[in-house]
Amino acid sequence: PILFSHSVFNAAAGYLASINEITGFALTVSDFAFPFFRALELGWLAIRTGQLEHCLILQVETYSELLQDAKKLADPSGRRWRPGVNCWLLESQDLSESGYLIEDLHIKSGANIAESYLHFSERVVVNGKARQSDCPLSSAAMLGTEMRNFGAHPWLNCRVEADYGSVTLNLCKN
Repeated sequence: PILFSHSVFNAAAGYLASINEITGFALTVSDFAFPFFRALELGWLAIRTGQLEHCLILQVETYSELLQDAKKLADPSGRRWRPGVNCWLLESQDLSESGYLIEDLHIKSGANIAESYLHFSERVVVNGKARQSDCPLSSAAMLGTEMRNFGAHPWLNCRVEADYGSVTLNLCKN
């Protein structure tokens, strides 16, 4: 029964809220195609429309042995996905003293090719510099690293491309 309770949607959000005494609502986005960026879009829109002043965006990934086995069958040369988390704090512009502002965010969904999710290959381009992502956590993690590395850089133009769609994210320094 303990393992089941950890698999319920919003469980991770509930644990974090309880531990850190965070009040408010929580929303879980479950999708193979860009779940972090879909949650980022929802948080950004909620802040832009005045529904929220700040929002914590988390991508929590855990993988069952069954999923890892299916991935290995679909992509024998690929590496195992490691569990982990990405976390970004969004704040309204008048609350934010530093960091980047989201100028624009577009998510384009392509055909749902189930096998492409298991092969998982995303191309991440930040300010013209391209890298390959081979794990569901790595695209957002790469962008977080670029944000820290470009601390003095006034803008970041980001694009994530995959067989199942693309994400365009433009950030500017506050």
